[in-house]
Amino acid sequence: MADILDTSLRVVVQDRPALARLLRAVQLDQGDISWIGAYDGWQEGVAAARTSRTPTVRTALTAAACDPEYVSQVVHLLERRDQAASAAYAKAAGPIMLEAVDPARGMVLLDQGDQSADGEPATDPIAYAAKALVDPVEQETRYLRVRKLTGSYEGPDGRKRFLDDDRVHLTAGLDLVRSIEREREEGAARAAADQVARQLDQAIAEAGKERGKLKQLEADIAKLGDPAVREVAGDQLRLRMGTTNEPPLRLLDQLANGEPAAEPAGPPGVDEMDARVRERLRRLGRPERDYVIALEQEGRGEPMPPAPESAPPDTPRGVDPGSHELDRRVRDRMRKLDRNPESDYIRTLDEIRRAEGVQHGPLTSLEGMFDA
Repeated sequence: MADILDTSLRVVVQDRPALARLLRAVQLDQGDISWIGAYDGWQEGVAAARTSRTPTVRTALTAAACDPEYVSQVVHLLERRDQAASAAYAKAAGPIMLEAVDPARGMVLLDQGDQSADGEPATDPIAYAAKALVDPVEQETRYLRVRKLTGSYEGPDGRKRFLDDDRVHLTAGLDLVRSIEREREEGAARAAADQVARQLDQAIAEAGKERGKLKQLEADIAKLGDPAVREVAGDQLRLRMGTTNEPPLRLLDQLANGEPAAEPAGPPGVDEMDARVRERLRRLGRPERDYVIALEQEGRGEPMPPAPESAPPDTPRGVDPGSHELDRRVRDRMRKLDRNPESDYIRTLDEIRRAEGVQHGPLTSLEGMFDA
């Protein structure tokens, strides 16, 4: 979705992956609030946008008190994240993506057409099946290949059970041994894709947290009375605000160029003054929102306070205690129904709310909201 801001709400609501990316961007824009909190805020924005003459994503985000431009940037990052994960899967899977598979059962076919997945001339399926059915050497080879991957054929009657199962599949034109091998190879490819996705998710989340801190400082800086200090703090804020998305962008470029996925970079580097201000805050046990106060103290040359024996724990930001239990129930239901935790979260949340008769404002669900 090239320009999500000018996309109609109908299109976004019907595109589950796009809606999931949009809600994640809303989460980060609002200080990494809960998924349910982002969903409810989006619903309110959608309800307001429907009354306007231009019911687009931009209108809904504005009504939900979000920054449309920042949300658009994060959605673009998440789109590239999904593309990078898919590319990692394809690279790790290699030739198995070209294997002919029975669409109903997901098993590898003996008949691979004119050439196999590795580019070599394909074996005649009838001749191969005939050999595997009667040749003791070929049978033993196939049995040992299976034994390396699964314990299903252990025990004194394991060989006989395998030969019986293999015979049934071979006569049906299916390669039982290759299907089991393929399942393991697909699992390894998914693990490679998941690793890339996790690294990018962490980098994007860290960038969102850094931006949240800067937004909090922005309000404090606007209240400063000393113009000189306000100018110093404002310059630093603008500099860092413009670089918060650089770490995930660097990681994405790194992956696109075929380089190994390094550990995600942390927040942007800060200068010596910034480091001293943060150390002052830590020693005073003050929250991040007092950054400007500490900056003024540093500017006046006040002595650095002594280090405390132990720093107080940070207060979690964006915590919504009331949504934790509902989130747990949503995820439990998705696990029981074997649903995708990313694309099916909203549908499952709606089902639970409808079952309880819970309504949110004028809407009970995004499903069917444009049917009228």
